[in-house]
Amino acid sequence: MKKILVLIVLLGLSGCSVEYNLNITGDEFQEEIIIDDNGFDFDISAYQDQPDPQNGDYSDIETYNATINDNLSILSYDFNKDDFRDSNAANVCFRNLVVNEDDGVMTLLTTDFSTCMDYYTNIDDITVNISLDREYVSVNHNADTVRDNVYTWNITRDNLDGKYIYLAYQGDSCNISCGENQELINPDSADCYCADINEEDSNWFNYILIGSVLAVFIIAIWALIKYRSMKSMK
Repeated sequence: MKKILVLIVLLGLSGCSVEYNLNITGDEFQEEIIIDDNGFDFDISAYQDQPDPQNGDYSDIETYNATINDNLSILSYDFNKDDFRDSNAANVCFRNLVVNEDDGVMTLLTTDFSTCMDYYTNIDDITVNISLDREYVSVNHNADTVRDNVYTWNITRDNLDGKYIYLAYQGDSCNISCGENQELINPDSADCYCADINEEDSNWFNYILIGSVLAVFIIAIWALIKYRSMKSMK
């Protein structure tokens, strides 16, 4: 097996910007790379390790779907959570890529972007967008901005040192969304459910009322027994 280090041909290009989009829907990882230049024209390997094509024949090689427009080159490929770690795009840009799921928590972690910028000398900036299909129970990250479940990192040659991607989200414990006037009860449990915002207060009131009635009943029984006991002693 020979690593095919082909993601984007940037020779002869200058001032290139790259937008990397990763859409995560359940176990599906949809990768899209948008380059603001169409200066390449060849098939691109989707996976990091594949056999070297024989006589330029890529028929047995998994390649990115490539769309060439007037000013843009767009590459895309659909991975799943188990084979995304072999993504050629990610492995060319990062010395190490961690894609790990443990106890319902999915974690994506990379090394910094220096390898990517050193390899592609004509890239000026990279925008990374990782979008989650819904709101998750818990999300930890180091993104620059977050909007509508889209986590964005902005990388330039001036800020790439120490710039890396970290995203960890928990989604399997509770897979429901509540309405505007509801709140999520037991969010870290598979037994989670939605309740009206005032429902919990109402339940507590009912518990207190029932407890008070029982207490009065018990005191009344005790008083009656005490009264009969004293009367029998006379």
